[in-house]
Amino acid sequence: MEYVLGAVQAVYRRYREEEADYRSLPQRVLVGRLGAMGQSLFAPPNVKGWPGGPSWLNTSTLLERDNYAGALAMGTLWPSLSLKQAIGGVRAEVRAKLVAFLAEGNPAGPALSRRVREAVHAILSMAEYQLA
Repeated sequence: MEYVLGAVQAVYRRYREEEADYRSLPQRVLVGRLGAMGQSLFAPPNVKGWPGGPSWLNTSTLLERDNYAGALAMGTLWPSLSLKQAIGGVRAEVRAKLVAFLAEGNPAGPALSRRVREAVHAILSMAEYQLA
């Protein structure tokens, strides 16, 4: 749950309901993605709840997390929203690599938009973000 909602909060700019670009979060889409990652909302495996930490990282859940990160970063999770702002709290050397990737070839227009989405996908797929 923290990964799914944290990624949405990190990637999309918040709008007030009266603003033209406001869109409500598609809760069914997010709940479906949680289920695919092994966490059926409001249905823990026992009264103790779900295990924490790295127990969420296995071949199935890691692939689904990567697919989720890609859909979120590319704006295909729910097509009516667009990527407004990407945030990355990463180490300096990783940030430098991301900045170099973004600037490579001096992209503009749609190419720059695509490059930013690819960088966001990379950030959301990083081990540091997965375990944050």
